[in-house]
Amino acid sequence: MQTGFSSNWDSNPFPIRRYQRFALAVSRFSICGIVVLLALGWLPAIAVEPPVEPDHEFTFVVLGDSQFELPNTFNRLIDEIVHLYPSFVIQVGDMISGYVEDLDVFRAQWKRFQAQISTLGEIPFYPVPGNHDLLDASSQPGGEAVYREVWGDTYYSFDYHNAHFIVLNTDDGVGSEIVGRQLRWLEEDLAQSREQDHIFVFFHRPIYALKNQEQLHALFREHDVSAVIYGHMHHLNYHVRDGIPYVMTMSATRLSTPFPFEAGNLHHLLMVTVRDNNFRIAVVKLGSVLPPDIVSPEQNSMLYRLEKRFLSEKRIPFDKLQKTDEGYEVPLKVNNPTDQDLLAFFEWELPNARWSMESKGLRVALPAGVREHPVTFQIRREIDYRPEVYPSCTIKTLYLTQSGDVVQSEHVFELVPAE
Repeated sequence: MQTGFSSNWDSNPFPIRRYQRFALAVSRFSICGIVVLLALGWLPAIAVEPPVEPDHEFTFVVLGDSQFELPNTFNRLIDEIVHLYPSFVIQVGDMISGYVEDLDVFRAQWKRFQAQISTLGEIPFYPVPGNHDLLDASSQPGGEAVYREVWGDTYYSFDYHNAHFIVLNTDDGVGSEIVGRQLRWLEEDLAQSREQDHIFVFFHRPIYALKNQEQLHALFREHDVSAVIYGHMHHLNYHVRDGIPYVMTMSATRLSTPFPFEAGNLHHLLMVTVRDNNFRIAVVKLGSVLPPDIVSPEQNSMLYRLEKRFLSEKRIPFDKLQKTDEGYEVPLKVNNPTDQDLLAFFEWELPNARWSMESKGLRVALPAGVREHPVTFQIRREIDYRPEVYPSCTIKTLYLTQSGDVVQSEHVFELVPAE
């Protein structure tokens, strides 16, 4: 059964055309109207609302193993943390080399480590004990007494804003597990922290390496633990089980495999941001955090000028070149708009054997501030007919930055067909 409406529009094309013309007219009117209203300032301004202030917002950094294996790498990570300026730092064990008999050597190693992290200044540091921090040369907890002298308890917890932080000891003298008094303490601590929005748990050995991993995971799941972070295996690993992220990290030890950093082999830190009921974990690769003063206005200006003003002409039509007995004269004019003397390296690329030069390379000294410095080359055509392609010259300059780095600036000059 057909209705009059469908029959009319399906069988008669003229109403459709009239509708299309009408819709196009309305569309044009709407666009023109908006343009006019914008020009006259009649449209209401979009209200800019300030961001909603969270009740709780903070960041903290997590470091992995260091062990003095790559001390300068660790020092650089500490320097970068200073620029990030988190609320506090947690390191998940293996801070020193350990595994020695002499307790005074343990003490000396902790003194060295504390000197390494001293540049954190007022940023609080919270340690997590690892096997290198507690075990002596016979793989017994002979260094635990010194650890307690330096840091206090080997497991503990604290609150910060709306989050609860738990530090555990996976080398508590009973092997790779958390049992006995420490387990009972953990159960009580988790039960008392139910009101917190987040619970973060830290220990050294991976969850899968602990003998009672299933018991611990069940406990973490029961108490809605937000994340569990550990180290020990010298690479980054991440997996989620029953909604709980388990993250393995490392900082400044030798990489466990030769695979690329996408496989977790990178020196890094973890930066965790908490905002009310949510949190995010970011992996920050070593070398990614830079101080703002690496850029100075003067140096920025010099390099900008060098990039934009080095060549007076970037291309010359081939038919404009002066023919000589040696071939064709190519007159380049270069500038040094910086405040330091530069070396410029010229290298010609000839597209085929129909072009030739006595020397395709040249080094030229450019005094600071020099303008229109002439650099002339002779180029030959071995076959006298209109070229299909033309040579080009790449010029590289070296600029010494205030930090002592050498920046290479690259410029290209081209011969082009007749205009």
